[in-house]
Amino acid sequence: MSTANTELEPLASCTLCQAEDRPLTSLISTDAKARQLRRYIRDCLKVMINSEDDKNTRICADCGEKLQSFNWFYHQGQANDVFLKQQPEGTIPADEPYCRLCLGLKSNMYNVFPPNGQPDNPLCEIIAECVGVNLSFYQDFGALICPSCHTQLESLTTFKRISKQILLDIGDSESNVSVGQPEAAGQPGPDPESLLEVMSVEPEPTKSSPKSNGKKRKKQPRQVVEAKQVKVEPEPQFSNSSVAFAKTGRQRVFRMLRVADDDRNFEVIKETKGRAKVTIDGYRFVISSEKKDGTSVWNCEWKVLHNCKYTITIDANTKFATFPKGMVHPHEPETRLLKCPFGRGNFLQDDGTEDPFWLLGESGTNKQNERHLIYQNQRYVLRSINAMNDTSEWECKMAKCNARVEIIGIFKFISLASAEHGHTALSGREVRQALQASRLNVDSKDVVTPFRKQALSEEEFKKLGRRRTEFSAPAVYTKMASEDPDRNYDTFKIKENLFKVRFQQYGYKYYLKLGGGATLWKCIWEGLHNCNAMVQISPDTKRAELWGAIQHNHPATPAPIFDCDLTKYSVRSITSTTDETMELLVRECQYFESRSLVYRKHIYNLNQVVNQTETRWSCVKAGTNGQMCPASLIINGMMESFLHKGLHCDPALSDSQLRNIILPGNILDLSVQQDILSSSDGSEPDEPSQEPPPDVLIMLKQQLFNFALGRATIWDKQEGKIMPFYFLKDTAKQDDDGAYLLFYQKHRYSFASIDEYGVSQWICSKLLQPDAQGVTCTAHITVEGVFQRLLAKGSHNHEGAAMLEHVYKPEEDQMMAGVS
Repeated sequence: MSTANTELEPLASCTLCQAEDRPLTSLISTDAKARQLRRYIRDCLKVMINSEDDKNTRICADCGEKLQSFNWFYHQGQANDVFLKQQPEGTIPADEPYCRLCLGLKSNMYNVFPPNGQPDNPLCEIIAECVGVNLSFYQDFGALICPSCHTQLESLTTFKRISKQILLDIGDSESNVSVGQPEAAGQPGPDPESLLEVMSVEPEPTKSSPKSNGKKRKKQPRQVVEAKQVKVEPEPQFSNSSVAFAKTGRQRVFRMLRVADDDRNFEVIKETKGRAKVTIDGYRFVISSEKKDGTSVWNCEWKVLHNCKYTITIDANTKFATFPKGMVHPHEPETRLLKCPFGRGNFLQDDGTEDPFWLLGESGTNKQNERHLIYQNQRYVLRSINAMNDTSEWECKMAKCNARVEIIGIFKFISLASAEHGHTALSGREVRQALQASRLNVDSKDVVTPFRKQALSEEEFKKLGRRRTEFSAPAVYTKMASEDPDRNYDTFKIKENLFKVRFQQYGYKYYLKLGGGATLWKCIWEGLHNCNAMVQISPDTKRAELWGAIQHNHPATPAPIFDCDLTKYSVRSITSTTDETMELLVRECQYFESRSLVYRKHIYNLNQVVNQTETRWSCVKAGTNGQMCPASLIINGMMESFLHKGLHCDPALSDSQLRNIILPGNILDLSVQQDILSSSDGSEPDEPSQEPPPDVLIMLKQQLFNFALGRATIWDKQEGKIMPFYFLKDTAKQDDDGAYLLFYQKHRYSFASIDEYGVSQWICSKLLQPDAQGVTCTAHITVEGVFQRLLAKGSHNHEGAAMLEHVYKPEEDQMMAGVS
């Protein structure tokens, strides 16, 4: 056994901070991350890594994040300096208080050259060393820097000084790094003492490097970079007389956001207790976390209620927000449900009766969106909102109770979602106490029902919730106003301060402003096709490229209907197999020309392109309470066939009204729509009716039951082909007007209900007639129109039977009515 003394090899540590308890990245590696870190060290620290000793060339994650932040600050300062020097003289007003490094307009600026200062200014030399921007005392005397850049300079100077000291201690004879000299030959660099005095950093005692004796010396981590040796004084803009905020963390972000800045691509909403929210395109965001490089992550305000995963990242200077590619909000900016006033309301029941309830709110900074519901002496709290289905889910407030209810619309219908309450209901006294806490009275009037009736329709609400962004980028529109043959896209001026672009045969409209002056443009067919494809246009408006991985879900021509001539067509009706007259019109929209049509003296607008063979159209009229007209059309192909659904809530237009709306060339002008609907021209409808309009559901049910009894065919949406079925009259229930049966694929279904769009529901007869074991079936069928389309849902828990077993009755030796 050898008796020689063996020296333990020291653990590998970070080259810049000597930390050993953090994950390290080797700088001599050939991967992209190592190359990026070497470039950061070369640009920011003026240090070249040239050693093959892997242990002395490793960087921890914290130092990597600092280098990345400083590299962004370094290149931003140089780019802005080049931009200012290229501007003609007089372009920027001399009295404009802008930051010389980030071009931000902020308060509490720092003078680079004090009024009584000398030409050799230490702060100017620090800017030249850290950012590479040379400021002249005679040409840039009034230069200013903002508090954010001053903080970045302070951090970068401290980090560079400590890192260089450590690198010099490690280097010695077998140097693994080389420190570059940014100053020109013969020109001394800035005095370290004066640098520290300007940046409010106390100097730390320097230690002479030990002489190299050919052996690796034992490192003394933490002794050089101990936190107590670097003292940074707080800046005045981050503190006040009562509360002192740290320069890092959430308070620093809020303080910087509360300083006005017109160059931001987002808006700031100031709140109480120094907090703030940001708004982008009408959507509000709240802060989630802060990173060590100064950037902050913000979540959508409706993350919990709408399960929205949209997040943004704001840079350390709180100037630009970056957006995730390929992600969209699953909801509108505003939620109508939360605008409903607190008080009493009534749910509608299937039998026409109403059930009372109470809507309550909670007070507090973090509870402005919290809603409580008292229904049948049980208290529920709002947990989620599904904007796509217009439903909301409420959970019982009692602990360990799994009861949930689902509410449709703005407190219109309610249904028990899951579980029963495992506890007693609230007493009358507890209900009164809850109402008093929300400043409500038991004898209050119904305030929810009037709000529900006066609420806007879904289409109008989306238009109001969507912010107009055409005036958000005047600089971009100014650049696009001039012709440029170097552009790889085409520009079209719609009107003053409004442009659209065409890139690779697709049209785009302005959407958002990105960092660095770039802009984001969205497909103009997002409404008809629900297309989320976007392009990014460079700051100089010369280049356009697709943004993210989302592709167009439609061809350049949105639908074959746009290739049809603007004239009258004879279109086959799917329900009656007869041809009816329709007139195709063109309607001017903001970014494109859409289509409308006239059918039986009613105007329909194109509102959705399902695919290349199917388009959906909705009536332009609205009911007396502002609700949308339930009448709609489904047109197949290029005006080949159509399906009409629902009944109109208003009478048809007269010939004189149609002449006022339809201009020469089959151009539809809806600007006079309100006057036409109110018969402002004094004309009367062609066939005035003094009788009240019949009930919509009764008429649709009669139309359905007038279908010929016996065998017929129907299109199965699930199978994708035409299938046979039998429509029969149930003779066992002759007194019931709805006693009809539908025999399909060896199973019998009974009529259940029909809605205002003509969609009927048919349930399996086993649900109404349980067998001896009490087994029931939950399978059902949805039928569109008068047996045009069919969709089977659910599965049967019993075997089917042949047609004769359902129809033939051996004991009576006769056939059921309707089958020969």
